[in-house]
Amino acid sequence: MHRLFSIPALGALFTAALGGCAADNGDEGIFITSNVVPGEGCALVASAGEPFLSHGTFSVFSRSGYEFHPQMKSRIIATATQIDARTIIMEGARVTLTFPDESVFSAAQQDDLRSRGVMRFSSLFSAPLPPNGGLADGSFDIITTALLDELVAAKGAGILAPGAPSFRAEVVATVVVYGDMSGEEVTSQEFQYPVTICNDCVVNVLGSCPLPAGTTLVNEGNSCNPYQDGVADCCRMGDDVVCPATVAPPPPPA
Repeated sequence: MHRLFSIPALGALFTAALGGCAADNGDEGIFITSNVVPGEGCALVASAGEPFLSHGTFSVFSRSGYEFHPQMKSRIIATATQIDARTIIMEGARVTLTFPDESVFSAAQQDDLRSRGVMRFSSLFSAPLPPNGGLADGSFDIITTALLDELVAAKGAGILAPGAPSFRAEVVATVVVYGDMSGEEVTSQEFQYPVTICNDCVVNVLGSCPLPAGTTLVNEGNSCNPYQDGVADCCRMGDDVVCPATVAPPPPPA
């Protein structure tokens, strides 16, 4: 929704932009708009027209964390001579995770995981965010493999076995990004993003590793992490799933 300002109100906003910017009342200096979809090669372009995801999917077989790509918009106002001084140098994000369904982890278990840095932590990244509505895209983990390990420990390694019953758990990440502007910390609003962690999504298992020579992989998966937000052709190696799948080399010529 667009906000209309009178001249005095605009002047007040300008004054606020020059002062402290770690507000928590809706006037934060950074606005997270969405989780954007990276392009080929995990490239991010920081444009207003970038496609975005409203909900994530994440395979429990992933070997790395769930990558979040926030598009950030500056609400800091600057004159032409203040651009450099009013550019926010992004430094990281504060992430808090919650499982709404307490059959996954009880409230007490979730509190314990937060105290141990598994469900509450800082995730570092760097990017310049110019003032006057400037845009920047970031990239950092909001779910770590430590949480996947905790899920497997709680639910049993059987959820990783071939033919295991479907397992799905939704976790909500609350994200606040922060950066430095001329020695002052600037923060964003709290941005909530839901992710379904599962043993039967994202990965399309075609068989045991390696797949037969000549097998063509059709689904390449997400360009940043093949275990999230898409479909990837994979192969199975015991209780592990390898994405993208390995394919046996062709036989040597006769």
